[in-house]
Amino acid sequence: MIGVKNKEEIKKRVNYILKSLGIYKYRNRYANMISGGERQRVSIARALVKNPSIIIADEPTGNLDSRNSLEIMNIIKSISKDKLVILVTHERNLAEFYASRIIEVVDGKVVSDRENEHNNDLDYRIDNKLYLKEFKEVEEFKKDNIDLKLYADNKENLKIKLVVKNGNIYIEANNYKIEAVDENSSIELIDDYYKKISKEEYEKYQFKYEEMINKKYKKRYTSIFNPITIITDGARKILNYSILKKLLLLRFCSFFYVYLISSK
Repeated sequence: MIGVKNKEEIKKRVNYILKSLGIYKYRNRYANMISGGERQRVSIARALVKNPSIIIADEPTGNLDSRNSLEIMNIIKSISKDKLVILVTHERNLAEFYASRIIEVVDGKVVSDRENEHNNDLDYRIDNKLYLKEFKEVEEFKKDNIDLKLYADNKENLKIKLVVKNGNIYIEANNYKIEAVDENSSIELIDDYYKKISKEEYEKYQFKYEEMINKKYKKRYTSIFNPITIITDGARKILNYSILKKLLLLRFCSFFYVYLISSK
């Protein structure tokens, strides 16, 4: 719709945006196969891929967890270096940290309009980061080639069976949910205390969509509604019908044909 017809150019742009938003692995899935937060990021990707001059974002972090919220805000902040971004949010702490100008609206009326220059840090805990030095109870067990550490908020009555076999770890624990922390996990263990987020966190973030776009590519605008596209889209839909639907359609067409013949 924006004049980009070359499939390779489209693929390059789309994949860059999907990777930037962390949803590249879902590129071949239907919308009903991804979560609400992932759909939120798809809608953001749909807006960014067109490379608009102005971006209006209404609660872009509304359905996201804390980690993804920061990722999206870092991307939006990076984009705002070259484009105008108007963002609506109820999260005051995010607005105070990221915005360069804040307009407050109460009951449909503007109550304040101010520049937002600051060097403050953002106190925003990320749900999936566990800071090990904050745990009250730490127990360490060492024997031969085994080094086992236990971190807990309080003293717990734990009954654990741990089996290591063929490169796999099997755990049985009483009344506890078990989640593996590896390269595929969303949980991150950090051997430190929690620290507030500084401005350097988003200033180092780079969103270079403009640089990877082929500036020499000439856009070609054509109508998306024409007889050829209508016929081909219709034929494609019919081919995707189930056998039962195709039989019903064929029967309907035959009745319609008989009706036309009889009316003549």
